[in-house]
Amino acid sequence: MKKTDKTRIGPVRGTGPVCAVPAALALLVCAAPFAHARAPADATGDGAPGGPAPMHRLTWGVPTECMTDPAGNRWRVQCDKPRAPGAKPVCLAAPATQSNGKPLSRVKPCRETGTDGYKKMTAAESAIIPAIAEAPPGWYRDEEGRVMQVTFDLQRRFVLGAGWAPALDAGGGGGRLGRSQFDMGFAAAWPDEPGRRWHVIRALEGHLAVPDLEAGGQFFAYDMSQLTDEPVLRITTFFGRPRRGDLRLDWGLGLRVLGLDVRPHGVPGVTDLEIAEFHLAWDIWQSADMYNRVRASGGTAVGRVWQKQEPGRGWSATYLEPGAALTWYHGLDRGGFHTLSADLHWSAPCYYRDEGFVPRTRAGTNAGYEWILIAVNDQPVSLRIEGTLDYRDDLGAADPKWETAAHAGLRFSFWAPAREHAAAPIHTRRHADDRPAAQEDSGSSE
Repeated sequence: MKKTDKTRIGPVRGTGPVCAVPAALALLVCAAPFAHARAPADATGDGAPGGPAPMHRLTWGVPTECMTDPAGNRWRVQCDKPRAPGAKPVCLAAPATQSNGKPLSRVKPCRETGTDGYKKMTAAESAIIPAIAEAPPGWYRDEEGRVMQVTFDLQRRFVLGAGWAPALDAGGGGGRLGRSQFDMGFAAAWPDEPGRRWHVIRALEGHLAVPDLEAGGQFFAYDMSQLTDEPVLRITTFFGRPRRGDLRLDWGLGLRVLGLDVRPHGVPGVTDLEIAEFHLAWDIWQSADMYNRVRASGGTAVGRVWQKQEPGRGWSATYLEPGAALTWYHGLDRGGFHTLSADLHWSAPCYYRDEGFVPRTRAGTNAGYEWILIAVNDQPVSLRIEGTLDYRDDLGAADPKWETAAHAGLRFSFWAPAREHAAAPIHTRRHADDRPAAQEDSGSSE
């Protein structure tokens, strides 16, 4: 198995100390003007607790009229119908332009009623409440009418990264503390229409470390999760009120094509090409929107290794590599600002050489944390911190078997749309099925 994390885009191992310090200072300078600005409490535009009363906001997706007052000012208006006889309508009115006079961006089309609509509203003695225009889910509009993205889906993006990536030989053979590394990758994730499957693709991933020129990449990878209706096991407990717990086999599958490692563990002359890999998976746990998960997988890869020992000498071999992995991906907040990921993997490559099949072992673990710091033109800039421990005994008798690394760097994400939170329909049904068993017998006679 490759040590590439299957739940994220490529390892972040980037710029060395010389590059990281100026980058961090530049980031602080850019963020300083916003240090005292009041950020929105959430994407709906509610104010901060204890602060001034927040302005009302138009609701996204509710029918809106565009009106013109006698002074020629244009307004976006949403009115509630009176709930009692004789009650007056209540209308929220938001300026249809920004404070600088430019048109509002990211609003839905409105029904044009012009001055007639405004006269009708005032004739009905409607209560007109000043408001801020609506913004799409995951976006926020400020008092000046400007809109900004405030939630991000880091499972859908094209990313460029750079950071400091020191690596140590855990066997005591020394380390490479001055490494800088640059990485890139594309990822996309989406549910299908019935909300029963979750698809993830990763492509064009790559990383390059300097000055040791350790490199790696993945041309294409695909994973699918399938939700099941019926549980495999139904377990009822009788400690106090009867309760039932269901164990479901939410299965999945995936594949990888053309994975490359050059100079693994810093060993010169080694090139490892994973031609293809296929695996089956079980989602042990996943959130209602299928975004967070704990996933176990097992499969087999086929590849080829070339090792050049000295000029004119070397060897190459094809291998078959069964393996297993346990991965975890979890967003800590609804905005996507804080993300944790981890994986544990093991594999046993069997090399076919002149003496037959030669079994070897690869294993490792990885844990990382990503924090979105700022957004530039609504594209997030994040800090990634990561630690890795890797073992492989297939490099050579004199080469290091253990390697440990700690990475810290910045990531620039492009695309990264607003995160969606809709629960899959099947998860809604499961919640109803997991009610206490005693409720079904509540209507029985004594």
